[in-house]
Amino acid sequence: MFPEVRLTSVRVVWQPPAFPNGIILGYQISYCLYSRDPLRWTTVEVGSNAHQFTVTGLSSEHTYVFCLTARTAVGWGERQEALVVTTERRERPQPPRKLSVPQGEVEARRLRVYWVIGGSGSSPLRYFTLQLKELPNGPWKTHTADVPHNVTSWTVDRLKPFTSYKIRMLATNDVGDSVFSKETDAVTTLQDVPNEPPVILSVKPTTTTSVMVQWKRPSEDSINGVLTGYRLYYRELPANGSTVSDARVQTTKNHSTSALITAKSTFKTVSSASLTEFELTQLKKFKHYHIVMTSYNIIGESRPSAPVEVSVGEAAPSVAPQSIKVSAVSPSTLEVTWDMPPLETQNGLIQGYKIHYWERDNQNQTEKMKVIFVPDTCVHLTNLTSYTPYMVTLTAFNTAGDGPPSDPRGARTLQSAPSQPSYLTFSEVTGGSVNVSWGAPLTPNGQVEGYRVIYQPTAPVQGVSKVVTVDVKGSWQRWLKVRDLIKGATYMFGVQALTVSYGSAVEANITAQPVKGEQS
Repeated sequence: MFPEVRLTSVRVVWQPPAFPNGIILGYQISYCLYSRDPLRWTTVEVGSNAHQFTVTGLSSEHTYVFCLTARTAVGWGERQEALVVTTERRERPQPPRKLSVPQGEVEARRLRVYWVIGGSGSSPLRYFTLQLKELPNGPWKTHTADVPHNVTSWTVDRLKPFTSYKIRMLATNDVGDSVFSKETDAVTTLQDVPNEPPVILSVKPTTTTSVMVQWKRPSEDSINGVLTGYRLYYRELPANGSTVSDARVQTTKNHSTSALITAKSTFKTVSSASLTEFELTQLKKFKHYHIVMTSYNIIGESRPSAPVEVSVGEAAPSVAPQSIKVSAVSPSTLEVTWDMPPLETQNGLIQGYKIHYWERDNQNQTEKMKVIFVPDTCVHLTNLTSYTPYMVTLTAFNTAGDGPPSDPRGARTLQSAPSQPSYLTFSEVTGGSVNVSWGAPLTPNGQVEGYRVIYQPTAPVQGVSKVVTVDVKGSWQRWLKVRDLIKGATYMFGVQALTVSYGSAVEANITAQPVKGEQS
């Protein structure tokens, strides 16, 4: 019922009942002055097609009680009441007061909030609006915009478990909305069972009677509280009950919970939520196993994960190759030797080895892998860069997979001849001398021990072609003052760097004559 009020009249508007329990035959509107004797009611009946009625001749600045009820063949239904003030001095209502959420009415996904109705502003209240704020940083959002005007409590549903909220409300009358009420203290919903299990990433045999289960933690939004840990359920499958062989893993979907966890299932509890792997031990050799996982908190367990089936019997080697030695054979070759893993850790027949190697300071761009099959326990790594430190790791493998990698071992390839010096320049040129300078080789391929400077005239001078060689010791000096030139002659200079041998030369020509403006 929605009264529309004027100074001396009230128009009553209504909607038919949502559940009439029969055919509506008519409506009855009753009204009287508030606080007057109830026997002074004025009553009007209207037909079933009417949805409004205007009452006139009222006294201004008075409060009236209006009642509305519907009639079927069985009789009159429940009354609806509204207080109406005949005035034109109307204003927005006051917001609800004293909002509270008793702890006993807080559940995992809903709670009940209570309030005291504020002043109506001399205009009938129409409804309340309820807003929620998810802590710590969520915005205010309207949860319900049509809370009936005549109730003083409301169930707030569709909440997240183990989440803190604040609540505020406003009231609405024919003039408009009130300001928002004072917000409630923070209230936290209870924990609930986790929505999701962990996701099993892999199940790998570690020995002939054990497997390592690795998983991904459920998403934070699905935990619904404080995650306590995980449970691994496993059971032996009949000999013809699995299509899995040779330690291969099969993931099956669309199984019911009862099919995934049965009375024959054994479980292990992982009581740390931070762990993401667990080893199942003491399994039977050459048997197939069915494995599922759940996550749990203080309330209970999630549904089971997608199941994984695994065959136990042969496992990847559990230890890396032993006694690994890496030594340099040449500037471009390293030799790697090793011993097989101990027999009791091979978990089957070793088929071969994988050798990973890379430049020590540039693994991402230079790592390579080489496969060697038994019985070899030695390999030459070729086409390497001279005088460069390399790192090497080895893994053994069998039909079940790769074992763990060894700790890295390192060695440096041998030195070789360097590249040519990076540049060659001349300065202080006169008719009989010149200062020669050069740059260090860009690729030294070892420790630079010195340089060799060779110079000679490009054509015989007075019938003589003299070749002069000067060795400069040490890597720090990269210049030489030459004083035995013949004025006007053109000379070819070459400079080589020295490591274990001399590299190629950088060459340039210069004519022995003074620079303009200088004295010879």
